Amino acid sequence: MTSGFALHEIVLDAEGKPCDYRFIDVNPAFEAITGLARADTVGRCVRELLPNIEPHWIERYGAVALTGDGQQFDDFSSDLDRQYRVTVYRPEPQQFAVIVDDITALRRHEESLRQAATVFEQTRDGVAITDASARIIAVNRAFSKITGYSSEEVVGRNTSLLKSGHHDAAFYAAMWSQLTGKGFWEGEVCNRRKNGEHYPQWLTISAVLNERNEIERYIGVFTDISRIRNAEAHAEFIAYHDALTRLPNRSLLNIRYQHALDRARRHDHKLALLILDLDLFRNINDSLGHEFGDRLLVAITERFKSRLRDEDTLARLHGDEFAVLMEDVEVSADAAVVARDLLKALEAPFRIGSAEDIYIGASIGISISPDDGCDPALLMRNADTAVNLAKAQGRKTFCFYTESLTTLALERMRLESSLRKAIELEHLVLHYQPLIEARTGAVIGSEALVRWPDPEQGMIAPMRFIPVAEDCGLIAPLGAWVLLTACRQMKAWLDAGRPLRTIAVNVSPRQFFLQDVPELVRQTLADTGLDARFLELEITEGILIEHGERAVAILKRLRELGVRLSIDDFGTGYSSLSYLKRFPIDKLKIDRSFVRDITSDANAAEIASTIIAMARSLQLSVLAEGVETPAQLAFLERHGCEYYQGYFFCRPVAAAQFPESCPVTSP
Repeated sequence: MTSGFALHEIVLDAEGKPCDYRFIDVNPAFEAITGLARADTVGRCVRELLPNIEPHWIERYGAVALTGDGQQFDDFSSDLDRQYRVTVYRPEPQQFAVIVDDITALRRHEESLRQAATVFEQTRDGVAITDASARIIAVNRAFSKITGYSSEEVVGRNTSLLKSGHHDAAFYAAMWSQLTGKGFWEGEVCNRRKNGEHYPQWLTISAVLNERNEIERYIGVFTDISRIRNAEAHAEFIAYHDALTRLPNRSLLNIRYQHALDRARRHDHKLALLILDLDLFRNINDSLGHEFGDRLLVAITERFKSRLRDEDTLARLHGDEFAVLMEDVEVSADAAVVARDLLKALEAPFRIGSAEDIYIGASIGISISPDDGCDPALLMRNADTAVNLAKAQGRKTFCFYTESLTTLALERMRLESSLRKAIELEHLVLHYQPLIEARTGAVIGSEALVRWPDPEQGMIAPMRFIPVAEDCGLIAPLGAWVLLTACRQMKAWLDAGRPLRTIAVNVSPRQFFLQDVPELVRQTLADTGLDARFLELEITEGILIEHGERAVAILKRLRELGVRLSIDDFGTGYSSLSYLKRFPIDKLKIDRSFVRDITSDANAAEIASTIIAMARSLQLSVLAEGVETPAQLAFLERHGCEYYQGYFFCRPVAAAQFPESCPVTSP
């Protein structure tokens, strides 16, 4: 008899019919399972002792045994719901033996594996199995379909090849911390397909432990949620945008206004809201149809967008009404400039299909926050009121909510237009104010000051047109012209034998960063032939403080050219020794406001004397501007000021009248 892993073994007498087969021998396993003792079994009929045995078993096994060849079968017992592996052989003539192994558990395990393999391959979720080091061991078909990578391309590689770069190191550190600590992590991840496309997925990672409770595998299951996110984005876009023009709608405009208002309050800036109502647009819809009107609205939108900054919000409120939200508005006239540009954008005819040229205008109303209100609804109402004012004035124009602002904006625009013409036609001139050396009383140089003698308005003060030039971008060509003209005049004086040492030229803060000033100076000196040591550039304290290292780099380039640098209006800003040490400055100019009150205000006198002492300690020259009285001059001389300029000596004059000496005059 055999033993070992056999469930039970029996030897039967094969003489006679199968139903008469008798037991010759059984093993202990048979006794244990059936409860029949060997002594009570041997010699008895199989059917008598085992009436429920499958009839075909005995017949089939007996027939096989009689052939003389041993065979093996897998059979199923319907009564016991179990599977068996049966081995039949012929130990002796007229005998056959049956060894029966219970393989139910094995078959169920194999079925479970088949089912798992089917699920692994057929599931629509991507599945990746990795080792403990995150190297991929296996992936399913959905993984390849979603990522674009075949199994051969990823097996053996680290899962990092799927990273999009969207998440930082902290994100992955938190993921792995939870995985190693809790054995599970799930969340949304942005990963990368083989073609480089980024996409969102919902990822679940589970850790698989071995018998030592160590992580042996990771199983990652993920779903591509691109469609969900795209649907959400589309729904959000529809909620906050106009379907025709794809511009922000009123809801999004209000949201952006609130954010812009918070920023404006922090930085002490203004906001402007422009409402644009297309003039007589209803006539176009009535005559050419709404489809044509829609196409025209899209074309108008594109023109408006081309005239606005990226930070401005263009919105369609409804029908033929648009809105523009402007941030970082320094002066109200900035909104007028934009309104004018938007009106100009409509001047050219529109060509839609085969229709004739279409001309259309607009009326624009402007309200300013916080001047005209901070609540978006109130600001909108005020802008609507201004639109009605524009329509009442004949359409194709703009109006502010307040009449005074409209007047101021129009005046500023006229001034800008006149200034452009004045620059083009060279109507501007330079006057020169002498610089006096305290020790000798001699005229040692001059400061170049731009003047605008307008044929209609007369002499226009620099305080009126310089800010306009800075705001509209004219300061760069204006500054370049002043520098060139001043250097030419200084070269002419030197060639004529005038004993001058300095020509001082102001550099506007806007000009300082709007163009390459060191290159402009280098080219100007080369064109005029003026030695750099005669040129002094005057800058304000704000340039140094607000722009730090960027200003330092520019100043160093200027010093390398050989020009000298001075701080104009010193004392009105920070006036700190710490920042003065950082910059390559040659001279400080005491602001005229301190000089004016130097004999009547103890604070002004203290500031002036402190500036002089500060300059000495830093080995800088010091000049007082705006000297107008003998008492002011006496104070400055007493405290050791080195240079002066002001009406007490000489007013700014044209080059032809520039004096060789300056006798003291009455103010």
